[in-house]
Amino acid sequence: MVPCYHPQRKFVRKHPDHSAKIPRVPLPSTNLYYQNDSISLDFLWIQSYPYLLMRNRTLKFQTIYSWKGRGKTATFRAAQQFISLFEACGFQITSVHGDNEFTMLRGKLHPIPLDIAARDEHVEDIERAIITVKERSRCTTSTLPFNKLPELKVNESLAEKYNGFIPLHLLTIYLLT
Repeated sequence: MVPCYHPQRKFVRKHPDHSAKIPRVPLPSTNLYYQNDSISLDFLWIQSYPYLLMRNRTLKFQTIYSWKGRGKTATFRAAQQFISLFEACGFQITSVHGDNEFTMLRGKLHPIPLDIAARDEHVEDIERAIITVKERSRCTTSTLPFNKLPELKVNESLAEKYNGFIPLHLLTIYLLT
């Protein structure tokens, strides 16, 4: 409301034009532009608790899983769940990138090629994402009066930041529209 001078009453509120008169233009679907995509994955430790970080390369969507170990079946299930999320939204995952810890998945992700980095090499985008996750985690816990947080608290703070960064149901709705 814009104030307007009136002689009897010093200021009178003047109603502005409404913005509803602007015609709305529908946005094109995201998967028209990004039909083929690849993902990166790597393990990380925060306060000596293991996690699996997976990241979509084009949309930069990432999710983090709490981990008890680095077993073949559990890693395959988490990767398959992440891949199936994007395939359900109309994307085609063309490759999976990881370091030599993921050679165990080579035969399991058969239609999707698995690109393993060479010895003493790293997958750049996921390593940068790991550094960012660790820095944000340290910022959260640096001012607390504890030396080490319980695993449940660390899991919840990471889930709030990363799995809640773009909530899974909103991402699904966003990608499907």
